[in-house]
Amino acid sequence: MANLVESLVSIVIAGELAAVAILGGTALIGYAKVTAAHVQLIQTAKQSRVVLHSKENPGF
Repeated sequence: MANLVESLVSIVIAGELAAVAILGGTALIGYAKVTAAHVQLIQTAKQSRVVLHSKENPGF
């Protein structure tokens, strides 16, 4: 009986650790996507500024 209880406790702990790992991995993937989108937005803004302040468009 003790072996059965120990096995069940081990399975439950392993399941909880797996759930935490999945949530952590999902959070990291989400953070990476947001960071990549932010970098892309900054690059687009820099390119827009370069075009707006070029010699062809001196009025802007």
